[in-house]
Amino acid sequence: MSKISYATRSDPHAASDHDLVALLETGAFDDAIDGCKTRLAQNINDPSANHFAAIALRELGQPQQALDFHARAVANAPVKADHLYELGRSFDALKLRTEAIKAFSAAETLNPSDPRFALATAFCLYNADDPQALLKVEHILSQHPENTGALNLKASVLLALNESEAAIEVLLRSWRLDPENSGALYILAKHMPLDACQEIETALSAELTQNEGCGKSRLYFARAELSHRKQHYADAYAYFEKGNAAVASNLIYDPAAAQTASAELRELFSQEVDTAPLPSANCPNPIFIVGLPRSGSTLVDSILSAHSQVSSLGEIGELANTIRRLGSHQFSSQREALLHVQQSYLGAPSIKAVETPHVVDKYLGNYFHIGHIVHAFPNARIVHVHRDLRAVAWSIYRQHFADAQIPFGYDPHHLVGFISAYCDLMSFWSSRFGDRIVHLSYERLVETPDETIPQLIAELDLPWDAACLTPHKVKRMVTTASQGQVTQEIYTGSSDVWRSYAPFAGSWLSELPGTDWLTR
Repeated sequence: MSKISYATRSDPHAASDHDLVALLETGAFDDAIDGCKTRLAQNINDPSANHFAAIALRELGQPQQALDFHARAVANAPVKADHLYELGRSFDALKLRTEAIKAFSAAETLNPSDPRFALATAFCLYNADDPQALLKVEHILSQHPENTGALNLKASVLLALNESEAAIEVLLRSWRLDPENSGALYILAKHMPLDACQEIETALSAELTQNEGCGKSRLYFARAELSHRKQHYADAYAYFEKGNAAVASNLIYDPAAAQTASAELRELFSQEVDTAPLPSANCPNPIFIVGLPRSGSTLVDSILSAHSQVSSLGEIGELANTIRRLGSHQFSSQREALLHVQQSYLGAPSIKAVETPHVVDKYLGNYFHIGHIVHAFPNARIVHVHRDLRAVAWSIYRQHFADAQIPFGYDPHHLVGFISAYCDLMSFWSSRFGDRIVHLSYERLVETPDETIPQLIAELDLPWDAACLTPHKVKRMVTTASQGQVTQEIYTGSSDVWRSYAPFAGSWLSELPGTDWLTR
């Protein structure tokens, strides 16, 4: 993408708000950042420049870096609803849902007539698997009955509640209100009965010819899903490849930064590290589920949260955020720092509200923080869900994720590199803290659930609860890409889907290790 120069202006530092909005709307995020830099060089507290820079960074897959810019934007223009709204979106991208809802609610208070802010709160509730999302979106639709964003979200909530027929009816209404609605087309392509999809397929073909906007990547993924369902795997791979390339072109991923952070963790936790004291007896015992995306963690979460003594937090970024901010504090010892991590995490509102003795946190990025978990939470258990890496890689590659939190997933080279680095770090954690980690094979879980689930419950020192064998019977929202797996009886076969694409993907997929990588 070519850079846009402001040097032709009488003031080369005068990239206007209008310029920056246009760049963001066309996906020119790097250019937008360049435009913001010229203004921030003149005034670091320029609220609009900070605001637009934060949006661009988040869209490039860097929501953590965006927060500093958001903070300056809000501090210097505290009554701008748009600034609070975008701050909330970055919090949501980091799975900091409590902070996100606060920001969205503040924006809604400032401008209650704009449905975007209430809709953002509803999306946040949906992402947190909170059934209150349906009530919120119904309220929005009572005031804005033709809001296609609200209709799409209502359909997503209904799908999460396993009410697919009602969801499709809502999506069709949304699509007919806005035939260019890529969100509705994508979900319809995945869930509408195949024999009724001809109109959807025709619309997708037309949109792919005409659409040059930011939604085109989602249209490619939608077309790929239709081809997959028809078992036209060569066509499907071609569309998946185009969709991934379109997303990757607008993301920044730095594998060297991840490798450096991993090396620092290895150095720190190769030594003896102090351990924080046991937390208060009235705090729930955390169970951290870690693993690669699409490895089966949502199924394991549903199994454990079916237990009468266990609640689920879903994916929350509280721990990762607390650890990232350790450098902003002064501690007299490792023990004091670890105690801060423990108290900050267990003091989070979402965890303080838990009434069961145990709580599951399935934020997958916590695999990076296993060393901190072991030393900050002496009573915590860690469940590492692992799966055939070829199945994981393909499942990531074929998924159009709702946010930019998997920036490595859209480029095969980056994807393979990330998986390799992940395996190396997990092998290190296993060698150092193997007695604290329960390794759970997804393939073994789905092939022999009657044997594997009781064994898992025993390894976590929980009393047996037969409800764990039938998690699909527990009425709950499931909003991750694993909806189908956890709203039905446990089934096998999903780990073999990659084989249909191996002839078209080439070596990047087929040469990944299978199910035995932990023993290598």
